[in-house]
Amino acid sequence: PEGGTEQEVLHATDASVSISADPQDITAFGDTFTRNMVILKSWSGSFSAILALDGTSINIAPIWNTLLSSEAQLDVKIELYEAPTGSPSVTISGTAVISGLDFDISHDSPIKVSIDLTGTGPLTIT
Repeated sequence: PEGGTEQEVLHATDASVSISADPQDITAFGDTFTRNMVILKSWSGSFSAILALDGTSINIAPIWNTLLSSEAQLDVKIELYEAPTGSPSVTISGTAVISGLDFDISHDSPIKVSIDLTGTGPLTIT
């Protein structure tokens, strides 16, 4: 949220970020080939993490509270790290709504949390 404090929420065990373009037909009368122009772009992401009962792996409270709020929107910052250096090599950021929150619970394995996001504006990659 605007003016909020950045906080680490989870260390993903797997993640996916997708960017899409929506081409629109702008073919003029008399053109011999179809012409398209990208008018709108969108992005979405999904992340999974293991929920440790001691609270060391994920802080689910900010995600849960955002999902239940009337403005269910948050600023997202994803940092991809290089294994040898341990420093971020790529940062992906944007604003999104939480479109899904799932808990996979089994008696013989750790609790897995999956979060789905839908972007509400541009996605920046640096």
